[in-house]
Parts: sequence; C-alpha cells; structure tokens
Amino acid sequence: MVSLKDGFPPDPPDSLLDILDRLGVGFYRSDGESRIRFINKAGAAIYGCTPEEMTAGLHTYDFDPRGFDRTALRRQVENENFIGSFVSPGIKRDGTQIYTTSTVRCLHREDGTLVGFEGVFRDTTDEVLRVREQTALIGEIQTVNARLMRISALQDHLLSSLAHDLVTPPVVMQGFTELLLKGRYGAIAPEQEKPIRTIHRNVHLLSALVGELLEFTRFLKIIHASEAGSSLLGDAWRAVTHELSEQSKARQVAFALSPDFCNPEVKVSSAILHPILENIVLNAVDFSGQDSTITASIHAAQGRATIEATLERLHPEHPPLDRILDRFFPDPGELCAPEGVRSGLGLAAARYAANLVGGDLDCSALRGNGLALRLHLPL
Repeated sequence: MVSLKDGFPPDPPDSLLDILDRLGVGFYRSDGESRIRFINKAGAAIYGCTPEEMTAGLHTYDFDPRGFDRTALRRQVENENFIGSFVSPGIKRDGTQIYTTSTVRCLHREDGTLVGFEGVFRDTTDEVLRVREQTALIGEIQTVNARLMRISALQDHLLSSLAHDLVTPPVVMQGFTELLLKGRYGAIAPEQEKPIRTIHRNVHLLSALVGELLEFTRFLKIIHASEAGSSLLGDAWRAVTHELSEQSKARQVAFALSPDFCNPEVKVSSAILHPILENIVLNAVDFSGQDSTITASIHAAQGRATIEATLERLHPEHPPLDRILDRFFPDPGELCAPEGVRSGLGLAAARYAANLVGGDLDCSALRGNGLALRLHLPL
C-alpha cells in the first residue's frame, strides 16, 4: 500500500520507464473507477495501443475478455492491498486474446481513502499456452498409461490362460504316443517306431517351447516396466557361467576368461542382464563341439561395453552361421534328427532383448571352425 497526501504520485522518471520499455514490461496506474491514468509504451503495446489512446478515457476492464469477472480480483487487491504474479486473460485492440502476469498494489491517501491502483505486467501468452499444451499432454499420457496398465493386467491374465491352453494339447498327444510305444493299443510295426518316437520327442519339445516363449514374453514386460539400473558386466558373466557349469560339463565344454577380461559397469539392471547372458551362454554351449572352450573377453570404448564369447570349435550339427541370430526355435532339420534336439530359445531372443536396452548382438565366423558372439551394451 502506498499512502499519498493528495491525488496520484508523480509519474515515474523517464530513466525507469525507458528500462521497463526495453524489458517489455508494462507499468500502469488507474483510479478508483478503473480508468487508466498512466501507462508506459511497452504496456500499451502489449494491448496493441499507444499510451495516448489508453489514457483517453479507457478503463482496465475494457481489455477484459467476455465473461471475465474482475470484481473478485479487485476485492482481493483491496483487502490485501497487494497481489503478486497473477495470470489473467486479456483482449488486444484487434480482438486477439492474450494472457498477462501482473503485480498490483493499492494507492491510498493518508486518511486511508482509496485513490487507485498501480502495477507492472508482462505478456505471458506463449508461456500460458505452452503450460496448457503440457498439461493437456500430461493428461493424454496419464490416460494412455492407465489404458496400458489395464492392457498389462489383461495380458497377465491372458498369458496365464495361454500357458494352460497351449500346453494341454501337446501333453495329451505326448501321453498317447507313449501309450502307442508301450503297445497299449496293440503292437506297432518296426518301421513305425522311429516316426512315432520322433513325434513324441517333438511334442515334448513343443510343450517346452510354449512355456519358454511365455516366459520370454513376461521377461519383455519386465524390460519395459523396469527403472534405470546398472550392473557389472564381468561379475554377471561369471555368475551365469558358474550357474550353468553343469550343463557345460555334460557337453564337455569349458569356460575361460581372457587376460584382458575387465568388469565395466553397464546401464542395464541385473534382472535384465542375467537372462540375456544366460541365453547367450546356453546357445554357445549348444553350438560348441565336445572338448572345446568358450573364452570371454570384455572391452569398453565410446560409451559402450562389449563382451565377446569366442567358441573354439563348433558342433558338427550347428545351424547355418547366417541364421544363428535369427533362431528363436530349433531348425526344421533338427526336429527330424533322431537324437539331441536342442531345446530353449535361440539367440534371436537375446538380440531382441539387447536392442530393447540400447545394445545389440552380432556374431562372426572364426578361422578353424570357430565362432565369436559379441554382446554390446551401453556404459
């Protein structure tokens, strides 16, 4: 509140008005009836007018949009004697709607009589519209997120149902082929035994693949829902190879570390990195020939770490090298093999998951029937 002996205070000095004009900040004074008594050039320009036009009998409410209630705002200023940084709509001379942010105080005589108001304001139309756009966008994101949450819950229910519905028919088929092989429905001809056993083995494989594919789908949901995390790549590799050491011994495959094996921190949580490495190790063991070694090396450069698993020698029945990274399931030729059908998801699963976390997986043939698998992850 400003107390005056009589009337309005003198106009602000030209030096102050020049600063406000250069900053694009408006300064005004109005009397008790809201007539504009003074306004600087920048303030008038915000409304598309000149100071002379606005002080020629115009009121502050002449620039209010239709429906705007200034009464409550004025009452608040009078009660508090001051109001700061309030945003209000306005109308320019040409009818364009704008928004201003203002700070206003009351002007009183020494006896307490209200003389008028003065304040500063600036055009914040762009800021208001940007905030409105952001608010609308946040609302849309919240709506989409709620929808995705509902879909996620339905997916969980659907996956549980699929796990039962998809596995039940193969289990029934497997049971009947076992009964056929045991002679429950009569003796089978010698030439029929091999195809029946092949059917039995592939039905069993189908059940396992359905379960693994459903587990992989759940794993993808974990990737999409997980928050940012990190883990040590070398420690993760050691943990996975230790857990799978029994499988490697059964295949007579050994694990080794190169002399330059290091332990960089990658931008992938252990809950995601561990399954990716497990998939790579299982496939590497499957592809390796007996009495061979898988040697791991790690190096980091240019914002990413690379772990390379070098397979010393491939199994004679390994898949074509140009299809190794495209393999989700066993090749058709393997399904007809009499023994040793590989189970589990192929490297296509690891490559897909690696790309989801900002990495990649590639491979190349090595001299002497070897293979190098390279997993790239962000540091």
